[in-house]
Amino acid sequence: MFFWSSSQRRRVQYEDALKHIYNCQYKNTDATIDSLSGALGMRPKQSLALVEEMEAKKLLRISGNGFLLTPHGKAWALQVIRAHRLWESHLSSEVGVPLDKLHDYAEQKEHKLSEEEVNQLDAQLGYPKRDPHGDPIPSATHKLEKIDAVSLVDWPIGKLARIVHIEDEPHSIFAQILSEGLLLDTLVKVMKSDEKGLHLWTNVHECWLAPIVASNV
Repeated sequence: MFFWSSSQRRRVQYEDALKHIYNCQYKNTDATIDSLSGALGMRPKQSLALVEEMEAKKLLRISGNGFLLTPHGKAWALQVIRAHRLWESHLSSEVGVPLDKLHDYAEQKEHKLSEEEVNQLDAQLGYPKRDPHGDPIPSATHKLEKIDAVSLVDWPIGKLARIVHIEDEPHSIFAQILSEGLLLDTLVKVMKSDEKGLHLWTNVHECWLAPIVASNV
């Protein structure tokens, strides 16, 4: 059993906050006290104290109603994301952990891997470009490519597509996607779409997905 010290727990909170803010910037949404509190499971007062500490350490700056990462904060965030996605790749390809279990295992390991260990893992895996969910893996120089893709809910009816990314959160929606056999590189075609959901043809079978589920593919 592993126990975090108080300083280690604070470091984990920093890293989780950095990831959240980076992901918001990546998706062009605002990172706020409320969104940070929800992501970290903290009360707003606690989140505010955390943000003030991180601002003092020049990891972020307050901008309007939200926060933006400094270059140092962004580099740290990408290092944690790199560790997470490489560990997911390791668990999937070399250990055989099911896709719906990868995220939770990697959430713990990402905070324990040193930069040298992450570099060694990257080399061991053959420098993969994407993790098992299709997310791009940051490079050793903290560069991250954008996913050039369109959500299924916005995909044209009758046009063949290939799944290149599946969002793994929330877990309940990810489980529904997996239960329908929708994996990376699956060929799909939207046969019908309305407010009730999408009727999909795949190279394996046909299925229906609720819009909220389809939006994560």
